[in-house]
Amino acid sequence: PEVQTNVFWPQVTTDGDGKFRLGGLFAAKYRLRASPPKSQTWMTNGSGLEISVRTGESVDGIRLVYEASGTLEISGRIADERDAPVRGAHVSGYLSSGEGGSQTQSDEEGEYVISGLAAGAYNVSVNHQSYTGDNRMNIQAGATDVDFVLKGRGGIEGRVVLALSGEPVEDFEVQCANGRHNILPPWLDGQFTRVRSPDGRFSLKELEVGECTLFARAAGYGETQLFVTVKSGETATGVELRLE
Repeated sequence: PEVQTNVFWPQVTTDGDGKFRLGGLFAAKYRLRASPPKSQTWMTNGSGLEISVRTGESVDGIRLVYEASGTLEISGRIADERDAPVRGAHVSGYLSSGEGGSQTQSDEEGEYVISGLAAGAYNVSVNHQSYTGDNRMNIQAGATDVDFVLKGRGGIEGRVVLALSGEPVEDFEVQCANGRHNILPPWLDGQFTRVRSPDGRFSLKELEVGECTLFARAAGYGETQLFVTVKSGETATGVELRLE
């Protein structure tokens, strides 16, 4: 099995004798847990073996008993729109209650196995930095052929100008939020991209496909927004945001 902590998730794989060593840890309290190979089983509050590590200290003689949450799996294949396998996609399966789950990555053939699951219905989500994420709800543990076809990503190019004169804004911030929003979601407030351009032009790349709300703001002006549809492998051009 693999051994994890719940601080910043360092992990190692045990050797043939079941031995392990976790190095490079900060002085802190940790909770250790053994999980199935190639999977990371999430730890709920209070689970795992608590270990305190002091500066310069090496804690030896730790004995972990591997107790899987369950013996069931969810498996399938992840491909792109051309049916080419997607390698390295992060796949998570979690109970709707949030009390249990596991995650893994797809292999060279795009195949994945989420193991160590207890009986129940899971939400399965897939994410990859080069593709648009996807998810399925209420997948029963033990299900096979839970396949995903991931769409690519797209982009947006345009300008930010003054509403009254049409003159370009040279220093501004832009942000694209998935879905339609009448106001900026608070968790995105610190994720704007700052742009300095004499003609007010901007370019956003690697955006997930689908409808998004494009926000723009600049010092001394009110925030503005525009609904834009991002398409796989395409860049929406000619987009204009007007600040008042």
